[in-house]
Amino acid sequence: MNWYKKAQINNQYLYHGTSEGAFRKIREEGLIPNRGFIWFSKNIQYAKTYSERKGSNTAGIRVLRVLKTPDMLRDKRIIIPGDYITNRNIPPQEIEVLVENRWVPIQEYNNPNINIMPYFKENK
Repeated sequence: MNWYKKAQINNQYLYHGTSEGAFRKIREEGLIPNRGFIWFSKNIQYAKTYSERKGSNTAGIRVLRVLKTPDMLRDKRIIIPGDYITNRNIPPQEIEVLVENRWVPIQEYNNPNINIMPYFKENK
């Protein structure tokens, strides 16, 4: 069994809080390392708090989740275990967003009130 299926079965998710502006870009491009890494937390509340601090509370908290993969390593700079980093680009197809207490694939999320419609890349 490959690691992706194993992670799905074990529900091994990590969370990422973000701003509204970054959220819109992530829907199109995925998560791209900033300063060399992408940071995640095992604690969803930490990701929610981070999103609120980034100013997302006006359009809703933007908490993302991804399956924990072998390339996601514990951030050893943090004394309390729970933070992870990766230097891998994470495509939108691997990302979900928390919407009204349920998880939705990020590219399927829509909210016409703030002009966000489902994002589907055209096949060329």
